[in-house]
Amino acid sequence: MAVNELLAMAAYCIFLTGSARSFRTNGDRASVLIMLCGVGLDVVLAVLPMLGISPFRGPEQAMNPGIVAGIALGGITWISFVVALVLRALKKTVLFHAVIGEAQVLWFIAYVSFVMGMYKFT
Repeated sequence: MAVNELLAMAAYCIFLTGSARSFRTNGDRASVLIMLCGVGLDVVLAVLPMLGISPFRGPEQAMNPGIVAGIALGGITWISFVVALVLRALKKTVLFHAVIGEAQVLWFIAYVSFVMGMYKFT
C-alpha cells in the first residue's frame, strides 16, 4: 500500500473520530477541529500531487470510471462538510449532524471507488 493511500485512510479515520465526538458532544468546537484536520489532510493529499510533489502520487494510469467517481464524490464530500459548518454556525444542530452523517458515507464510497479504480481497472 502506497504512502498516499495510508494517509488518505488516516484522514478518513481522523474525520470519523471527530464526527463520532461531534455526535456525542452536540458538535462542540474540538470535534469540529478534529474533523477539519481530517478534511484538511485529505485536501492536501489531493492538491500536492497536482503541484508536482511526487511522494504523494499514486501509480500512473489513465482515468477510468472508478477514479472519476472517486474524485467527484470526494469533491461533494468537501462541499458537504462546508455546508455542515455553515449549518453549525446557524445553530441548526439536527441538520448539521445529518450532513456530517451524509459526508461520512460519501467519503467512504469515494475512497472505495477511487481505490477500486486504481487497482481493479489496471
